[in-house]
Amino acid sequence: MEKFKRSLGSFAVPLLSILLAFLIGGIIMAALGADPFAAVKYLFQGAFGSKANIGTTLTKATPLMFTSLCACFAYKCGVFNLGGEGQFLMGSIAAFVTAYFSGITGFFGVVLALLAGVLGVREAELREGAWGKPEAPSCARRFNLSHSGAYIVLAVSDAEVGVDVERVQERRLRVAGRVLLPEEREWMEHNPTERFFRLWTLKESVMKAVGKGLALPPSGFSVLPLTRGEPIRTEAGALFGRSTPLDGYWLSVCAAEPLGEPPLHRVTAHELMNKRESEARQ
Repeated sequence: MEKFKRSLGSFAVPLLSILLAFLIGGIIMAALGADPFAAVKYLFQGAFGSKANIGTTLTKATPLMFTSLCACFAYKCGVFNLGGEGQFLMGSIAAFVTAYFSGITGFFGVVLALLAGVLGVREAELREGAWGKPEAPSCARRFNLSHSGAYIVLAVSDAEVGVDVERVQERRLRVAGRVLLPEEREWMEHNPTERFFRLWTLKESVMKAVGKGLALPPSGFSVLPLTRGEPIRTEAGALFGRSTPLDGYWLSVCAAEPLGEPPLHRVTAHELMNKRESEARQ
């Protein structure tokens, strides 16, 4: 009986938490003049209203459920794990790089990618550089990743490369005085929001291409030459850069080779899944 009560309690607590969250959210919406019942209706329609919606919900929820399961497993083993998000990202990187560079498709390609994600950077032949930048020493090509809001960006090059994508948010302009040089701040005055994010993403991509990240102070070098299509000199040699606006975001890439007009391929999560399923059937 005692065991049954504990099991019932472990089920009731999260259920009551969810109901309480709906109740508080409904009160707030009603106070703002919105219809909470219509909001709940559209919430469930958006999540479960069709097969496509259910697929999207599972696509987004499954990684979170498995990450939560990993944290619960560690807790049951007496280990308190604070690194779930980082482990999820590193596992994703290891799985993606393995699938992309191995050339193995079908069932064995899926298994190999999953094993790489589970076993981590060592088994996926990924290493961390001196400043923590992921790299694959056995692969001739270089890669770099960036994430912001709805976008995950992968840059691949034959030379060292760095990429950064940032959502345009005007409140971020407050840091301009700390990260930009005087001549850069003067240049951005003509169009502050657009030019700040162009400069900032270029700086981030330079720091990532060099491999030092924020250990290379952003106020210690100018990226104005990159805005004019000219290379800049860094401790890692000459770097070339390109920038482009992207639906409320700015995207910049820098590499130790002339870039020209880098091809930009947009791929949705559904397209990636369909591609893997198509390869598995072949």
